[in-house]
Amino acid sequence: MVDKQTFPTMTPAQAAAIDAEYRYDGDDLGAVWGPGSTTFKVWAPTASEVDLVVFDDDRDPHARESSRIPMSRLTLGDEIADGVAGVNAQTAMKSGVWTVTVDGNCADVAYVYRLTFPDGTVNDSPDPYATATVANGRRSVVLSDEQRSIGDFPRMAPFGDPTTAVVAETHIRDFTKSPTSGVPAALRGTYLGVVEPGTTSAAGQPTGLDYLKRLGITHLQIQPMFDFASVDETAPLTDDNYNWGYDPENYNVPEGSFSTDVADPAVRIRELKTMVKGLHDAGLRVIMDVVYNHVFDAVRSPLGLTVPGYYFRADDDGVATNDSECGNDTASERAMMRKYIVDSVTYWAREYRLDGFRFDLMGLHDVGTMQAVRRALDDIDPGILIVGEGWDMCSVLPKSEMAIQMNAAELTDPSHVVGAASPVAGGESPSAGVGQAPSVAFFNDSIRDGLKGHVFYADELGYVSGEPGLEPLILHNMLGSGTAMLGSAGESDADYALPGQVVNYCEIHDNFTLYDKLEASVPSDDEETRVRRAMLADAAVFLAEGVAEMQVGQEFLRTKGGDDNSYRSGDSVNALDWDRQDRQPYMQATDYVRGLVALRRAVPAFRLATYAEIAKAATVLQAADGVVAYTVADPSDGAVYLVALNANDGKDTDKDTDAKVAADTRATGKTAVAKTVADDNALAAANADGSVDLTLPATGEWTVLVAGGHVADVDGQPLGAATGTVHVAPLDAVVLRH
Repeated sequence: MVDKQTFPTMTPAQAAAIDAEYRYDGDDLGAVWGPGSTTFKVWAPTASEVDLVVFDDDRDPHARESSRIPMSRLTLGDEIADGVAGVNAQTAMKSGVWTVTVDGNCADVAYVYRLTFPDGTVNDSPDPYATATVANGRRSVVLSDEQRSIGDFPRMAPFGDPTTAVVAETHIRDFTKSPTSGVPAALRGTYLGVVEPGTTSAAGQPTGLDYLKRLGITHLQIQPMFDFASVDETAPLTDDNYNWGYDPENYNVPEGSFSTDVADPAVRIRELKTMVKGLHDAGLRVIMDVVYNHVFDAVRSPLGLTVPGYYFRADDDGVATNDSECGNDTASERAMMRKYIVDSVTYWAREYRLDGFRFDLMGLHDVGTMQAVRRALDDIDPGILIVGEGWDMCSVLPKSEMAIQMNAAELTDPSHVVGAASPVAGGESPSAGVGQAPSVAFFNDSIRDGLKGHVFYADELGYVSGEPGLEPLILHNMLGSGTAMLGSAGESDADYALPGQVVNYCEIHDNFTLYDKLEASVPSDDEETRVRRAMLADAAVFLAEGVAEMQVGQEFLRTKGGDDNSYRSGDSVNALDWDRQDRQPYMQATDYVRGLVALRRAVPAFRLATYAEIAKAATVLQAADGVVAYTVADPSDGAVYLVALNANDGKDTDKDTDAKVAADTRATGKTAVAKTVADDNALAAANADGSVDLTLPATGEWTVLVAGGHVADVDGQPLGAATGTVHVAPLDAVVLRH
């Protein structure tokens, strides 16, 4: 948490007046380079004078000022001459845009804007729309198209329904910084290190890029890789110079500390593109973590320097809000902040061919802005994923206007659908939902906390760690969270229109790793038992309807030594230990997750695209006594899959049985209507050792695909067969096919 920062503010009424008089809809803010001239434009409606200040050298952050060029307010005549699209003629005279065109080739020119305000304040600001900067980002840089280019760099084909996505999250520095990554020392912790081929652990197991390919995921979600302020790019990258990067400095510039040459402004751009292309060539799509809800420092941010007070949220008394707990909150509901977010996201999507965006603290943004983002990305590629944290945190906006779980249904656009012919990554069979409307997805804290216990209370238990009575909650989440239901923190009712809006996970960069949470909450466990609990949680995530997500390293029980907020704890805590995958019992856990990913991608029944499909396909068998069991029919071939989770560990079989009746999740409308069995014989109480014997709902032989911590090869032999009943071991998941 950061204390509130002291900076100028505008009340909502003052900002609304600015919007009414000075809103600008042109697509040409920033520096537009051409071989014969470059035009600079900055939106600064409250400034009385603006100059373009140019420096001697773009590789020296401290180079001396070489010239100052006065800028002029854009007028109606200028806009007509420039042919700027979308400018309202009635307000063009008050556009608030300052401009100057500099003749000659301005490539490699470093610059800032010097803004003078009526009260005599003078601010030197980087360009808010800068796409390149000097080291540490305090001066903007003009680059030519050639300097940015890596040659042939196409987009991937559009992705199918979001439920077909399997996402893994990582941090560029964490991914390869450890020597155990096998990446050459010069590339560790860099963009290029991510795509270095042929790397192995000490035991010869694949690491890095080759490991991701083997894992079978569809998308790699990368923590902040825009330019952030909390790492000194010019200093050695020691433990004292580390940060996750949720501290935006220049939104449209790649972070320099991940580059092999910090001084050259073009290198980071080309290397990031090379990384994205390398991942694409490996069949992996890229989701960028974006942080538009706050900046590192509102006083020195280009947003705060160019239009003091406008971009930041305040209440009716002009008091700045701090709902992000980062010192400031941006005001996405204001016209030019909304435009900025949309312009920035679409720039990244086009320039870097990105395949998705993860919105940090998305609940602090308004619904209208997220709808605008979705529409703008649809025009580029409707298969681009948008996922976000829909936590209810905003103290100013009405709940109905916040991009939170209770408003999820408002963030689906039925007027624009993903075409049925769109390819599905990996070649797996598409579900019937290809053709669904693009939407915005939400991280599902209900399954997260339900599985392992609340993230903010180290000793709180969850389903896999022995907390009784959570079976109906886990069942509800595994069937896609279709029914409106109180979130785990009690802040809102989730109202999802589609399963593809639900991102199921049990570990991400925030809070404890799954391993560390289980160690804290069940300290008496031996290592084998702890790993079995983690594998049960993994099974719930990868078998659940919706979108599946994990953190890289979760599969081999990554630990941060109990650090539950390691955002600046350094490489010694955060760097992935790739050798951990070589040791048992973590090796088996890694193989297990890889098998679950393959199974999910091979079986459409585990990624149904609508609640109507889930209602038709699913039948609940049990949600009591530590057991969650149901069947789901596959629409592609009619096969029926039985999923059974057993959280009993044999330590305490006299648990609360208040929920012994099979859960009836009947609902109406767009929510899931899962059928329930009438035969009480389907209910299975735990045996003395914690195992259960579940009566199978259909006669004949069932094929065993998952059992005993193993997953059958999708194209190979099953693990066995079952008839009449199936035995589910303690802390185990079973999947059968009939």
